Amino acid sequence: KRTNALLGDLEALAGASRMHSVPVHVEVDPTSQCNLRCPMCHQSKLAMGRFRLGAADLDVLIDRLPYVDSLMIAGLGEPLLSPQLEPLLVQAARFGCRTHVFTNGQLIHRRLGALDARG
Repeated sequence: KRTNALLGDLEALAGASRMHSVPVHVEVDPTSQCNLRCPMCHQSKLAMGRFRLGAADLDVLIDRLPYVDSLMIAGLGEPLLSPQLEPLLVQAARFGCRTHVFTNGQLIHRRLGALDARG
């Protein structure tokens, strides 16, 4: 992780047009699906397409987690609706990533097991 962070700093200082390091802080949007329609949210005002983080996308992300310091799981929808949440959290814990889940909190009681990445 430290070597990757130093490489990222060097690439940025050198003005590299193509980075070989992995970002040390990553935000993942696992789904655009949401269980609410809050008036202040962009979901209520825009016609958002529907997407979900697929298994292939998850595999690519997991391959990069050894280099990531912090992972924010948030996005255009409610991350607790994503079936990929639990495997992502388990792998983030495995690689020692500080993980934050940005949620509206309505489904926490149903997903406590997924949120406890220790199993």
